[in-house]
Amino acid sequence: MSVSLGTSWENDFENAISGNSVGLMFFDENYRLRRLTDMVIKAGFIDESALGLLADEINFPLSYRSIAHDIHKAGSKKTSIYREILYNNKAWVFRIKPYVFEDNHVCGVTVLMVDITQTKTLETRTHTLMKNMSVAVLEGLFSRDTGLELLNVTESMSMLLGYTEEEYENIVKTEDKFMYLQEMFLQLMAISDVAITGEKEAMSQFRMRRKDGRVIWIEARGEVVGNTVHRSLLQFVLIDITRSYEEQEKLRLEKKKFAYIIEMTSDTLFEYNIANDVMILAKQKDESEIETSIENYASLISIVGNTHPDDEEIVSEFADALRGGARIIKSTFRRKMEDNQYHWLRFEGRTIYTIEGNADRIVGRITNVDEEKNREAELIKSSERDPLTGLYNHMVCIEKIKKQMARIKSNEAGYLVVIDVDNFKRINDENGHLYGDAALCSLSDAMKVNFPTGIKGRIGGDEFMVFVKGIEVDELKQKLSNVLNEFSKLSEDNQGSFTLSCSMGVAVCRKDTKDYERAFETADKALYLIKKTGKNSYTICEVGDDVLEDGHRYIAEQEENDDDYDKESALISSDDDLIVFALELMSSVNNYRKGLGIVADRVCSYVGFDEMALITSSADAYTVNFDWTGDKAHPYARKLYPRNQRQNWGQIEEMFTDQTDYVVIRGKRLAELKLGEYASILVARLQASEYATQYIAYIDKTTDRSWEHESEFLIRLTHMLVGKIIQMQTDERNREEIEYRINYDALTGLPSYTKFLELAEEFIKSHVPSDTMDYYVCYGDFVNFNYVNELYGYNTGDHILELTGKRLQRATKVAILSSRITGDQFVGLCEIEKGVDPGSKLLSSFSQFNDVVKMRYPLCKLTVICGMCKVEDADVGISVLVDRANAARKYGKEQGENGCVHYTREMWERNEDEKQVYVNINDALNNREFQVYLQPKISLKTGKIVGAESLVRWRKPDGTLFSPDRFIPILEKNGFITKVDYYVLEETLRYLKELMSEGIEPIPISVNFSRVHYDDPLFAQSIMEYLQTYEVDPGLLEAEVTEYNYLHDIKSLNPAIIELQKQGVLVSIDDFGSGYSSLNILSKVTADIIKLDRLFLEDMDNQKEFITLLAEMINRLGYQIIMEGVETEEQMKFIATTKCDLVQGYFVSRPMPMQEFKAFLLDYNSKAKPWK
Repeated sequence: MSVSLGTSWENDFENAISGNSVGLMFFDENYRLRRLTDMVIKAGFIDESALGLLADEINFPLSYRSIAHDIHKAGSKKTSIYREILYNNKAWVFRIKPYVFEDNHVCGVTVLMVDITQTKTLETRTHTLMKNMSVAVLEGLFSRDTGLELLNVTESMSMLLGYTEEEYENIVKTEDKFMYLQEMFLQLMAISDVAITGEKEAMSQFRMRRKDGRVIWIEARGEVVGNTVHRSLLQFVLIDITRSYEEQEKLRLEKKKFAYIIEMTSDTLFEYNIANDVMILAKQKDESEIETSIENYASLISIVGNTHPDDEEIVSEFADALRGGARIIKSTFRRKMEDNQYHWLRFEGRTIYTIEGNADRIVGRITNVDEEKNREAELIKSSERDPLTGLYNHMVCIEKIKKQMARIKSNEAGYLVVIDVDNFKRINDENGHLYGDAALCSLSDAMKVNFPTGIKGRIGGDEFMVFVKGIEVDELKQKLSNVLNEFSKLSEDNQGSFTLSCSMGVAVCRKDTKDYERAFETADKALYLIKKTGKNSYTICEVGDDVLEDGHRYIAEQEENDDDYDKESALISSDDDLIVFALELMSSVNNYRKGLGIVADRVCSYVGFDEMALITSSADAYTVNFDWTGDKAHPYARKLYPRNQRQNWGQIEEMFTDQTDYVVIRGKRLAELKLGEYASILVARLQASEYATQYIAYIDKTTDRSWEHESEFLIRLTHMLVGKIIQMQTDERNREEIEYRINYDALTGLPSYTKFLELAEEFIKSHVPSDTMDYYVCYGDFVNFNYVNELYGYNTGDHILELTGKRLQRATKVAILSSRITGDQFVGLCEIEKGVDPGSKLLSSFSQFNDVVKMRYPLCKLTVICGMCKVEDADVGISVLVDRANAARKYGKEQGENGCVHYTREMWERNEDEKQVYVNINDALNNREFQVYLQPKISLKTGKIVGAESLVRWRKPDGTLFSPDRFIPILEKNGFITKVDYYVLEETLRYLKELMSEGIEPIPISVNFSRVHYDDPLFAQSIMEYLQTYEVDPGLLEAEVTEYNYLHDIKSLNPAIIELQKQGVLVSIDDFGSGYSSLNILSKVTADIIKLDRLFLEDMDNQKEFITLLAEMINRLGYQIIMEGVETEEQMKFIATTKCDLVQGYFVSRPMPMQEFKAFLLDYNSKAKPWK
């Protein structure tokens, strides 16, 4: 296989190829091929027939036809030449080197070829990682005696320091060509000193100033690469780490800022990684920051035992919100802490999203809200409970009983028990109020023991009520007897002076008689019967019992006689008795006006005057809060402050000084005030707050009193009453505030979502169905409301939402109930007359509101998108209806619609599709349920199939076929589309390799790639790795991107597209002309192929001229043109007259499974005829 020349280089040649798997060729001094190795022949580069031929005579492959020129150049110039060549789907490096004797005579040229395919792949990856790094290499000799002498610096150092190529060439021509590196010289010396010891890594980071004055950070590493007698040869690698250093500095400052924030708060800050389910907690402790990382956090937090049993459902919802990346996290629950006690914790956080819109992590804070929750619990308890017995007060008891009654089942009975203490007035008269209070507490204790699960309340002075269900009547009787016996035992030691007892009336409620008012009336009448026949017992009656229809009612009649009862209450023999009585009475009532009336009656009776009034004075008003007189027809106190006249009271107020608690008005002063009906008045004062003063006026109509003997007592009474009234008013405000905070939105005043669901469900149960009205649940928001915030500011945005809330509160003709769910999203229950279009009705109301907003904010044009779901069945839960209305709203938004969108069956199916996709997608990929179909592309010139497009279909295990439009948009939302795209790519490349292995000429096949891929900097590299894995030429792959994605994200897509084209992959723009492109954008397109959208052919008769001109223009720009959607012969013939190159559509073939395409390809091409 070789010709022996008998020269001295022959041994060298044998040694060079011995034991090596490289390709080697030798040309003599006349450039005639004398030797070649088997590797050259195996690679198919040339064969042994080329031996003896001149280089110019050899038929080298097209990919390196210029090798003959390089051989001549290497020999004549006495220089080595390196080439990288892609040949036969492999990367090769060629080294062409002259063989020169010592007398400088060229005796031949060696050509070395090495397969570097794997190396090239690694190099590509490395280049991708290193392309943004600036690196320079220096070499120098160093010793500690003579210092450092620089020998060589790579050209990249000049780029690192900002010099142009021309400036750098001028520098290296000077005698001191390393002078520009003087600034780093000391650093290099220090690195050299460490490097020659070899004890540790020789590295340093330092600042350098570029030629333009900008400071950069350099990391330099030194290594000994050789030694001479006295000095060491060192190599330095310098890397520009400015960007990394600046990022580290930013991170350091952010961490410092974060530490300061932690230091200034008692909260724990957190960061939750959604993908990895890792929670990082940061807290200040003992002047240091403590950071804790918890893995599997969403799972661990749900473990039973660490969470309070009552909060387990809340914690489960919280864990789901974390995993799902909810936009706003806000949850409060109890957790067991280090002290093994439960503590209230409030989690508040917001989700951070990636540039693709995927939820990445949640940051926020954890606050211990024990004090707040304890205060709320105390407020709720004090507002719901009777202060003496601890039972529910009257109103709360009724509300809870009504709710329990509503849950009575068809086979179940409920029992409403009304209890009254017998002869309670006598108990108080003979034993005092303290004993009477003790008796009431004892009765309440007996109720608690015998009815632990029942609803128990104190509904009057000595009246109580119990509701219980789920027990048999015999068990009820036993419990009632126990209460009677336990209460009567308290009087066993009274030596027969009196006996404690109580009477009970019981109403039996069933499913068809579970009305509270009727039940209470029945129990009240039953109580009257037992009182009439002997007391100290009970009577049980069914609700609606005819025997009780005309009977008396005990509690009702007692309430009518309250005044008489109170006037006959315990004897008051001293000032202290009266103050104690007043204090106890005011503590036992839930309305200060009712209690104050009884107190006024007793005080006036005890002291002997006629009238008592409570007056509040503030900066700009005087208010008579309460006025009691024995003669109710003549409330004299009103004359102290007649309506629309403040003069009288102002004059009285001026009589007070800083040292006086009261003033007396009598005689001449009364005449000056024109209050002739009065004989004397004492007005006592108490400064209630910074803004208001409370007065009580004690008025005697007939006696001119000096008030000397009564003043001290009345001042004490005033202070006690006013203090108690302020406390009661504060409690009432607290109750109202809690009620409002729990049930109403602070910004709009609308009911909270929870309250809305409760009210709406009650309304629907009682109004649906209706003969005259239709009812709809509506879920809406404003389109692009964030623009309003950006235009006018968030305060104005909040004001518009507030106006929306007020509008919804007033618009009772349409919106019966409304609620703000979050942000600018509202939900409502609307009432529309039958026969009236609900959407028009709703939009008409909104249009009027929009006009009002535009008057205040002219640039603000609100557009609403509202989902509507008709309420057709009262048994369908309100939450389900809200979800359906919201689904309609989301559907409308995705379709780009405004106005009202009605919930339809299609939306239900769409939701079901989404659920199926999310649940089954992983299994579908693993089970290869995705199938690739191919649709051919026909050349108009030859009529043959010259390409195809890969299209994905999802065939479920039951054989049903899921079309792409049902799952592709869903996969693009959650990013899973990338896995499906790569799956289609692999199937396509596997198919092409199969064709080639069977000797069938492959055709280019296009694969659609979602725009999500183009955010991946390694996308193009990944494509090339797939091509190399399956040994497919890049020219056989066509990457398709839709026109919409291309034109709306051209900056992101172009780099990846350019890189693919460099590697030989074809790029096509799909759906061109579908509504987004303009012709001038063609100048920016870097693709190879333009696919005209099928829409052009829908109106072909009117579009022919335009299609012809468009195709001609695109053709002139150098693009290949494919016409999509060709379905008829007429369309085919017309397209053949244009500059279009290929066609694709049902006229040729529908998409078909891969296994069918091969036979179709061969058969079709065997019969093909040109269309042009």
